[in-house]
Amino acid sequence: MISSINKYLLLFDIDGTLMRLSAGVAAPIFGRAIKQVLSKDIELHSAISFAGRTDCGILMEILAHNNHSMPLPKEKFIEIYELIYQDFKNLLSSDTIQILPGVRELLDLLSNDERFVLGILTGNFENNAKLKLEFFNLQHYFQFGVYGDFTPDRIDLPLQALRIANDLFDNYKFSVSQCLVLGDTGNDIESAKGAGMHSLAVSTGVLSEEQLAQFSPDLLFENFSDYQNVYNAILKLFNEK
Repeated sequence: MISSINKYLLLFDIDGTLMRLSAGVAAPIFGRAIKQVLSKDIELHSAISFAGRTDCGILMEILAHNNHSMPLPKEKFIEIYELIYQDFKNLLSSDTIQILPGVRELLDLLSNDERFVLGILTGNFENNAKLKLEFFNLQHYFQFGVYGDFTPDRIDLPLQALRIANDLFDNYKFSVSQCLVLGDTGNDIESAKGAGMHSLAVSTGVLSEEQLAQFSPDLLFENFSDYQNVYNAILKLFNEK
């Protein structure tokens, strides 16, 4: 039996949206892990950006920059991710990562509204994503996730999330118009648009409100401090009260 209540799928990015990792933390960890697994000196070029990317895509770019032309087998990705995970596990503290303003309150409002299903949509590989969520005890807000372990391009993730959601919830099938991607980068917005979904941008990552506005998200906020206003705006976007 199909539910008579309109439901909406909210897909949350992690880094820069729910929490902020201190600058300069991630890149050296990636470099060390690659060097250890491949026994290869790694140069981390200054132009590489981690924001709005998948970990798979980041690794592939680092390898290409270091003239590693051979395709990396899946088991090598897994080895690298395990080393990165262990480093992050030892490194995460109140000095290196902070939950962003209004996040917990907004998640409380949304998760207590039966019209919303919350999922994670992140470029992080799965174990690292879960580690970060568990650090702030946020994992219980989300019913599922899609991750960047083996997907080079973030644009592929929203429709992956939709397929997973529609497989999970037998009594309700979401359309793309019932989906909202929430993130802090242009890639988040463009991936939502590419899938035909709505987008919400928040300038708590590397881009300002003015920079994010150039990508024309459906909703744009400086941060989630006024979580009630964000909640109301999401309802209005879906023509709900």
